[in-house]
Amino acid sequence: MYPGYNEKPDEELSQYNYFMKTLNFNTVCKNINLFSVFIPVFILVVSGISPVLAADIFKGQEIYMQNCQICHGPDGRPVVYPAPNFALGEGIIKPDMELLDTIRIGKGAMPAFRGIVRDIDILNVISYLRTLQN
Repeated sequence: MYPGYNEKPDEELSQYNYFMKTLNFNTVCKNINLFSVFIPVFILVVSGISPVLAADIFKGQEIYMQNCQICHGPDGRPVVYPAPNFALGEGIIKPDMELLDTIRIGKGAMPAFRGIVRDIDILNVISYLRTLQN
């Protein structure tokens, strides 16, 4: 023993070591279907969108006001027919990736935004649209 040596840190360290030895990959992943996690992440990575980025609704609002509000209205209530009423949730009750594709290629009178607005910014707009619902 060294002067001032405390036995307690060794006890805590041995508990930690025991825990780490008993923990293994199979225990952690036993009940997780890896494909249900892997496939969406793979799609995001391949499409150039980082799955670790959180949506920025303020950036989404800025882009919406620049590109969308002329037809969809500043508060999500349509200015032109047949634009959906985002304030009532019309047209946005779909998965983000489906909405992303629709905005990329356009729909009806809405122009395509592929090459004009980056995908991550379109996702920010989608997140902003979800805040407009009453």
